[in-house]
Amino acid sequence: MGFDLIKNKKNIITLLLSLIIAVILWSLAKTNEVVEMERNFALQIKTQKDLIVKSSSTDSVKMRIKAKKRQHNMLKKIYPNIRLSYEFPGTYKLKLDESKLAFPVLLGVEDYEILSPDSIQVELDSLIKTEVSITSVKGMLFEPDKVTILGPKSLVSNIEYLSPDSIPKGAFTTITIENPLIEVFPNKIRVR
Repeated sequence: MGFDLIKNKKNIITLLLSLIIAVILWSLAKTNEVVEMERNFALQIKTQKDLIVKSSSTDSVKMRIKAKKRQHNMLKKIYPNIRLSYEFPGTYKLKLDESKLAFPVLLGVEDYEILSPDSIQVELDSLIKTEVSITSVKGMLFEPDKVTILGPKSLVSNIEYLSPDSIPKGAFTTITIENPLIEVFPNKIRVR
């Protein structure tokens, strides 16, 4: 009775594959258990293309969700969303119920209840895009000398020019606006 390396390699490979399959089946069985949890979720509010949410009375909802453990694990990275059907800027109060709130379809979460709040108030503004000039700093010129800003009309329409974030020491500098609702394109400019 000798040691047969080829036969033992086949046995080891079969044993490893069996072990991997057993672990996969065990984890599926373990995460297939349905549990009920209460959690706060960040709320994503979606609007028409030409509108933007300027403010909201809440940015999260407390929910009770009955789902499989693996679905709960995926919910740590996914947020429910609500689509607003309003077509004009203004302030609106919206009653929250399960029919207005949705998770991504592929996640398969269907059994949930909103605990709080029962309604939210949102302020919608027109989304506009405009070009503004870059001011020169200490005789420096920038390329491009204009950038595009995108944001709520009530905020963007008052901006006539932007300044670079700092006096550059190299060939580039950045332009940012502290308001997260306003985007600057391009936000990195060359110093001439």
